[in-house]
Amino acid sequence: MAEPHVEAQAAPQAGGRATATGMRPSAIGPSTRERWDRISPYVILLVAVALVVVGQLAEDLADSQPLQLLTPSSAHRRWTLIAAVVYMLAISLVIDRLVLQSLAALDRLVRIKPDRFRDYMDRMRRPGLAVDIAILATAGVVVAVTFWGLQTSLPIDDPMTKTPMFLPEGGLAAAAVLIEYTVVGWAVLMLVWTTVRRARALGALSREPLQIDVFDTANVLPLGNIALATALAPAGVVVILLFGFGAPSSPISWALLVLVTLASLVALLLPLRGIHGQMEGAKVRVLSDINQRLRASYDDLRQTKTKSPDEMGGLRNQVGTLIDLRRTVNEMTTWPFRDTLAFGRAVLIALAPLIYTVFNELISIFLIGPLNR
Repeated sequence: MAEPHVEAQAAPQAGGRATATGMRPSAIGPSTRERWDRISPYVILLVAVALVVVGQLAEDLADSQPLQLLTPSSAHRRWTLIAAVVYMLAISLVIDRLVLQSLAALDRLVRIKPDRFRDYMDRMRRPGLAVDIAILATAGVVVAVTFWGLQTSLPIDDPMTKTPMFLPEGGLAAAAVLIEYTVVGWAVLMLVWTTVRRARALGALSREPLQIDVFDTANVLPLGNIALATALAPAGVVVILLFGFGAPSSPISWALLVLVTLASLVALLLPLRGIHGQMEGAKVRVLSDINQRLRASYDDLRQTKTKSPDEMGGLRNQVGTLIDLRRTVNEMTTWPFRDTLAFGRAVLIALAPLIYTVFNELISIFLIGPLNR
């Protein structure tokens, strides 16, 4: 179930870093293995989603009639599970592509050795086959013990009778359901694993020496984009589940919602603390330099009682330029986003599951509730 890395070629730079991914250009075009590496993540996604659909179909055939999958309005929980799996696997491809597209910008931003840089990039991408197999095996064992060994009810009840459902008695149907939830468990565990792994690598990279330009912060934006995508991954799953399964109905489910939302916020902010500190430090240093130059201009004006019009004009232009520069630097954000508004939007996106749920509950209590009395 591995999602192979998609290799990208990068032009050699003056600093001697030839290719960010360590791949040498080929004069004869991509080989069969390279072409398979490019399409294999999408093949895996399609196969995984197909297995989940087959498992949901087996559950649907085992519950009460009719076949609810043909009418999504009566089987929204089944389609929600399928949509959640599609999202968890697709967002991994999106973030992996985002990391690849950010290689050139990050290469110019950080001042570390090429091998160390490639290590960071590998850690920010999806792990290899060995980790996939280990997580898939772990998910399979947990699913088998839970639904076959302990005979625990399945996550989705009968949509018509609302009664709990258990593993079907038929061999093929039971196998399809076990495989389905093994894929679901694998997708969830991989999402958690890659989120934690990527956040830790991003946090370590943001603490490395960075080339911060207070007048042009475009080169730091990829770090913010990767952090936002990393935080969006778990938040998006929660939003999908809230749409399909409804708002939390117990203290435990509310606590889980709060914990997942806070985890998304931490995944956004914690990895960026290093670059936030460096950007803030660079901003303070430039402001200090501008203020010193303004002070020197004032002292020059005060010590010289008489100045020619040309000298006064030059001094006025110099002071005006310094004041404009100080205003520009003061408006600089100290987080790797386009501006303060973009940073605020990123925080709101991370908090989206909790905000959405609380907003819906308030509407239900204060607007819908009185109308039903």
